[in-house]
Amino acid sequence: MSAGVDQHPDVQVKGVGQGVLEHFPKGFQTTKLDMYRWILLPVIATRPERLERGLHYSVMRECIAQVHPEGFYDMSLRNALCRISDLQTEKKVKPPVLDYDSSSRKLTVVDRGFLIWLEHQDTAVLKASL
Repeated sequence: MSAGVDQHPDVQVKGVGQGVLEHFPKGFQTTKLDMYRWILLPVIATRPERLERGLHYSVMRECIAQVHPEGFYDMSLRNALCRISDLQTEKKVKPPVLDYDSSSRKLTVVDRGFLIWLEHQDTAVLKASL
């Protein structure tokens, strides 16, 4: 049997979460605002059952504004959110984990495996890793 065939589902789920935390915060390139890093903060801070309904832009903005060291412009956050799919494609995050709908202004976790992984994590440790 190949190594992946009998792999335990928890191992696959762990890979999803770790991959997002490893690749997503870096964004497309290093920037002063690190918006992709900060976008993960409200995702990590929100309970998985709440994430299933999506996070509205205003909730994300408020959460990030409380802790962002540089301050940021709304346009910087909006632009980063609108490019989330492109970033996941470039970073080879498969399956995609996050999706932003600009018409409803909601960020949604589209990979159930990520929600399962997140539910079993210590959010304080995840926040510190950002």
